[in-house]
Amino acid sequence: MLWALLVLQTPEPERNALPDRILEVLRRARSFDLVSVDPVQVQGKPGPYFGLRVLGKARIGPKADQATLVRALSKGIKDAPRDVYLCFSPRHAIHASDGKTTVDVLVCFECLNGRYESPGLRGSFRINTYPEPVFNAFLKAAGVPLAPKER
Repeated sequence: MLWALLVLQTPEPERNALPDRILEVLRRARSFDLVSVDPVQVQGKPGPYFGLRVLGKARIGPKADQATLVRALSKGIKDAPRDVYLCFSPRHAIHASDGKTTVDVLVCFECLNGRYESPGLRGSFRINTYPEPVFNAFLKAAGVPLAPKER
């Protein structure tokens, strides 16, 4: 069987960033969870979190740790390549709330794409792999399993 890998090159003028409203919620979050998700559906049934199965989550309490994760995410977006793949099999997510607004950010480090969602706001971004080891370190420290990369 021959498999083709589709690469998409995004146009240069596109702004690749999280909207300010999303960043503000992440920075002011009272509740901040780093989530490990498995993009593979179990027995063809979508999971409860954006169709994904949750393997576990790490509640990130200290503001300094939250800031470390948001900085890693922002750096990965800022330094993202223009060429991305189209698989979107996220294994990492952030679920945060500032008490009024909830934000979800899903990231696929395989295709270098991410998506965000908040009430009335939804979109996507490109990212590099810089945040992956940072996210994984927090998840592992909390005893949260990581989804395997290959099946």
